[in-house]
Amino acid sequence: MRRVLGCMVISAVALMSGCSNTYDKEIDKIISLESVKIKDAKKDIDKVERDKTCIKVYEDGRLIELNYKIRKGDSVSAYYKNIKGNYKWVVDSVAKATVNLEGKPVYQENNCE
Repeated sequence: MRRVLGCMVISAVALMSGCSNTYDKEIDKIISLESVKIKDAKKDIDKVERDKTCIKVYEDGRLIELNYKIRKGDSVSAYYKNIKGNYKWVVDSVAKATVNLEGKPVYQENNCE
């Protein structure tokens, strides 16, 4: 009985550790791009932080949406489209034409404040 329970625990830990977020590198890259983009903007933050940002990934990484507070009472929505393996900032209309933003994202982090 102990062996079975031990094997189940080991299997569960191995399974969970193998299921990391496949979009981590892309999200980190986009957050650093967004921090550079807002460098000269009027803001209450020094940089965009992942733990204070809502992130939605659509259609296997084709489009990534960021939502974060830039000032007290002001939020920013930014869209980055995957173009030939590189993410580029796009305006809302291009984002809406690329994917259905009302649809369910394939990955989501709800870290909005």
